[in-house]
Amino acid sequence: MDGSRPRASDILRDGTPGRAELVRFHRSGLRGPDGSDLYTLVLNVRAEGSPARLMNVGAAVPAEAVICLSPGSDLPVRVLAGR
Repeated sequence: MDGSRPRASDILRDGTPGRAELVRFHRSGLRGPDGSDLYTLVLNVRAEGSPARLMNVGAAVPAEAVICLSPGSDLPVRVLAGR
């Protein structure tokens, strides 16, 4: 990484495992390259060695997975140090 915004592959490769609670979400009105709706997720992220913090994350969510979005859901995440 060169100091710019990290790619998902960088986060998956280098990130520390953590958990996040889905606080709220909404459809952005945009679509990803595969046609999936893009959602904004507000997450309360917890990773070992870091204080919990709220983060906004954009994510493509396939139609069949939208039913899984529910405030309070506990989700696995990966977190880059210093981000």
